[in-house]
Amino acid sequence: PPKVSVDPRNQTFTTGQEVRIRCSARGYPAPHLVWTHNDMFLMGSSGHRMTPDGSLLIRNMEQKDAGVYGCLASNLAGTDTQTSILTYIESPVVIVVLSEILIGLGETTILACSASGIPQPEIRWYKGKGC
Repeated sequence: PPKVSVDPRNQTFTTGQEVRIRCSARGYPAPHLVWTHNDMFLMGSSGHRMTPDGSLLIRNMEQKDAGVYGCLASNLAGTDTQTSILTYIESPVVIVVLSEILIGLGETTILACSASGIPQPEIRWYKGKGC
């Protein structure tokens, strides 16, 4: 049966990025390659292109393109598959309500800060001029 190898096995991406997943297969007779996304066969959609060497090229990535991509090799002797996981990420965006607060000695105040991103960012406070 054929033997498939996919590289990379895991990668992250952001909106608009171009991603390439390489797939190579050995076997006799030469295996036929097909790609799947979340167990659905990819049918030459505008955003997905299979190159002559078996790589999958995805242009202008969007969040919906995240998931498990499989390269399936088949010939008369059988089939083999290997997967690559694409994970969507977004850069953190920090929202600070007030960047400067004046309080009297001994007084108490509340500093508000929130952040969004994928995965959810961790917020850390620091005092001074830098992290």
